[in-house]
Amino acid sequence: MEALSETDSPPQEGVPESVRRSLDHLMRSGEEFRLSVSSDIGLDGRYGTAWLLATDSSLIAFSPNGETPDIVHLPLADIRSVEIRELSGSGVIKVRTESRGATVAVFSKALIGKFSSVPKQLEILVKEARPE
Repeated sequence: MEALSETDSPPQEGVPESVRRSLDHLMRSGEEFRLSVSSDIGLDGRYGTAWLLATDSSLIAFSPNGETPDIVHLPLADIRSVEIRELSGSGVIKVRTESRGATVAVFSKALIGKFSSVPKQLEILVKEARPE
């Protein structure tokens, strides 16, 4: 199992309290975010803040949009692959489980550098979440 070194540590941005409250029902008591990175495009493709978050056991993509937020919630242990794709004017991070694929982050080209290490970090967290 590949452990995270200090130089490989996942992106950690401060998660607003309003986002934390919106996700309380998806998290176990005392569970903390191991990865937290904000985006400038929501899962619906509209400009606005969105979050890609991971705990010890789950991956959560969250796009608050003023109505019912878009949420993707997957157990890390179920994820089989993670990939980043550059599109025209934007980028996406996609994950695949045994039964489905999901887009978990959409971001403008200006943020590609910020997201470039995220797939590797997610792969490490996925390995740590799987029973040996």
